[in-house]
Amino acid sequence: MFTFLPLLPVQMAVTRINARHAGLVSEAPNSRYSAIDIITIILGGLLFVLAIVGGFMPDETTTS
Repeated sequence: MFTFLPLLPVQMAVTRINARHAGLVSEAPNSRYSAIDIITIILGGLLFVLAIVGGFMPDETTTS
């Protein structure tokens, strides 16, 4: 249940490094979704919903 605890120091170090180097980056931050991002989110969401619905579908058994 608490398997994330060893990763907390790593995340804190990454946050410190990113804060220190944030001013050195000349690129604009990625604050908006692009068209391909939105398409991927929609397709992934549909696949996820189909997987959940398929998990609750009854098995078809054929009788002869």
